Amino acid sequence: MIFDRAPAGYHSHMEMPWIDLSEYPDLARPFRWKWGPIDGRFELLGQTAEMPNDGLISNVRIVPFIGDGDEVLVLKMADGDWDHPGGTREPDEPIIETARRELLEEAGAKLISLEPFGLFNCHSLQEKPYRPHMPFPHFYHLVAFAEVERVGDPENPDGELATLEVCEVSLDEAASRFTTRRDGGLWMADMYRLGARVRRLMRESRRE
Repeated sequence: MIFDRAPAGYHSHMEMPWIDLSEYPDLARPFRWKWGPIDGRFELLGQTAEMPNDGLISNVRIVPFIGDGDEVLVLKMADGDWDHPGGTREPDEPIIETARRELLEEAGAKLISLEPFGLFNCHSLQEKPYRPHMPFPHFYHLVAFAEVERVGDPENPDGELATLEVCEVSLDEAASRFTTRRDGGLWMADMYRLGARVRRLMRESRRE
């Protein structure tokens, strides 16, 4: 577990219903992110992975839903690509605070709740970490869906790639926009689809 006692707004993951990751082939296959370069693979919490030690989690990636609805946020970045909120933890920053900060900075959105459902299990091929405080060479990106509320414009801090546009769209529209990315974006479309499925299954489980 990330926390001995979860703070408000964070839900520790429930027992994960069985999901066949082969239904999400572009997310499930091993990858190399050229900008690292980083090698890795996606793992589903509660099935192929358990929550790692907190100190090994370097980044948070968020599939953001508008409140209790089914629409999601997607971000048009200054480089022209569509993206999702998320980013690197600051030194000693709790994961819940990383999620809150990144949503405000990149999407102008307030975090209501956060539910982790997966991990990118990563290995850096660089000679040193991206930032000195980050775990290296082995680390994880935590993947979570969130309920959020739009509260303003993205903060766009200096030195970060700016968000030009924040859109509330259907899941299918989000997936369509991700496929225009220069890297193909199919893995990101799968990540949103999987997040939506896990969210739906967890809601159904809690109603039983």
